[in-house]
Order: sequence, then C-alpha cells, then structure tokens
Amino acid sequence: MDAQVATFGAFFANANVNVNAVTPAVFSAHLDAMAAPEFSRIRLHVSPHSVGDLAALSHVNWQSITALGQLVITLYFSPRDTDDEVVSLVRCIMNIIASLQKLLPIESIAIYNPLPPALLRSRATHDVSGLITELKRVWYSVDVRLHKRMDASTLGRVILAKNTQGFTTHVAEDEKPRVREFFRALADFHDVI
Repeated sequence: MDAQVATFGAFFANANVNVNAVTPAVFSAHLDAMAAPEFSRIRLHVSPHSVGDLAALSHVNWQSITALGQLVITLYFSPRDTDDEVVSLVRCIMNIIASLQKLLPIESIAIYNPLPPALLRSRATHDVSGLITELKRVWYSVDVRLHKRMDASTLGRVILAKNTQGFTTHVAEDEKPRVREFFRALADFHDVI
C-alpha cells in the first residue's frame, strides 16, 4: 500500500495531489479517477454544521477503496447543535462504515468524541432523553457493524477517545460506563474504552 493520506476539514495530501480544504466532492472525484484507491489513513473532521459535506460524504464511493490502513473520525459538537443535526452526523458515520467493502482489511478505526457530553450538559435543564435514545440506536448500529468486521477479522482494533482542544485522551474512568452503554459489543473486545 502506498502512503496516501486523505484528510477532510484540514488538508488532503498524497503523492499526486496537495489541496487545502478538500471537500468531499473533490475527494469523490479523485477516488473516481483512481483505478484502485489505496490509503494508509483517511481522516474525517466533521460537525453537524457541515450538512452539505455530510450529504456529500454519504455519496462518496467508499466501496471503491481497495486498501485502507486507518480510518480516523473526529466529531465536533456544539451546544447550538439540534438533536437532528447530532443524529445526522452519527448516521453519516454509520453509512460510511457500512459502505466500505465487507472484506476490506482495516488496521484500525478511531472515533474521537463519539458522545457530545458538553452538549448534553448544556441542556441539563431540558429533557435530553429523546436525543440519548436516538444516539443509542444509531451508535448501536455502528457498534454492530464494527463487531461484525472484527468477527470476520477485517478490523484489527477500534479506538474510542475524546479529543480536547487537540489533545487526545482516552475516555476517563467515570465516563466508561456511559460509553459502554453506547458501545456494548466493543466493551467485550477492547480495553481502550
């Protein structure tokens, strides 16, 4: 596999292309132009406010990727996000994972900021049970897909962590039960959470 790396939200770079602020549409066109796209790493930086990008990401031909070392996804939430925006973001991530070839071997999938604790805390006076229920449903679907990949030996490991102002820290002890509530299957396989 060559050393191609694709990053959304920051830079896109590989042996042939170096473009700032790559959009999913540019990446999609690049994928379509390649005979057998291979990547050592794909980094996605996404937030609910990039709705157009989320729609475009869902339509990228992920199935065409023939080799992928790492998929790194960082989610950015804001107290301004609506419940629908938060759930749409997680659903987009689920669709991307589901769209990858079933037998494509992947070293690791890392998901940073899988839960929006600041958003939930900011709404402490509001009822967030509907949002939590919907997040559980969608994240459980992601969890099942990752679990199936691991069972088929096409996924080496999953990393769930929080990214605070550019510094990555694994989920704190007091948050582990909450993360396990969302990622039940993964809790049996990984000590990273």
